[in-house]
Amino acid sequence: MQPNDEAEQDRLELTHHIYQLLLGGRLCLAPVKRLQRVLDLGTGTGLWAMDFAEVPSNCSFEVDDFEQDWAYARKFDFIHSREMEGSIRDHDRLFRQCFEFLNPGGYLEMQTIETIPRFADGTDEKGESMTKWANLLDEAAVKYGKPFRSVSTWKEKMEKAGFNVVQEIKQVC
Repeated sequence: MQPNDEAEQDRLELTHHIYQLLLGGRLCLAPVKRLQRVLDLGTGTGLWAMDFAEVPSNCSFEVDDFEQDWAYARKFDFIHSREMEGSIRDHDRLFRQCFEFLNPGGYLEMQTIETIPRFADGTDEKGESMTKWANLLDEAAVKYGKPFRSVSTWKEKMEKAGFNVVQEIKQVC
């Protein structure tokens, strides 16, 4: 778990801006229109939610543990989450709850980076320290019960949860 200090808030806001650059200025890739209810899991600073809502009166925040049973009275049209690698203990359960709490025709969008260093110029040996750090980070996360390297299983787990059209988009930077 990351600290919740000013430096972490700055990092999260920078991450939000980087995603907007990667997504061509968009906040999501799902073809969403005319939404009534949206849920942003692990919202961080709330910048994505506030930008998506467009006006403050369209946005409210609740502090809750998304890994516990959801008790929402109404379903959502769109569920969004970003950078949750290393934060999810039971992916199957999370995806089942997302499916259960989406209206028919609703979308779930999970955005994340994979913590496996790859070097575009093929000089992996130059990144030995980075690779070692990433491997140790994942090893610790596995011991904690919330692995960082699970994104490759998400598509299958979403389909198992009931999602019938799962699109996986990979971008190499």
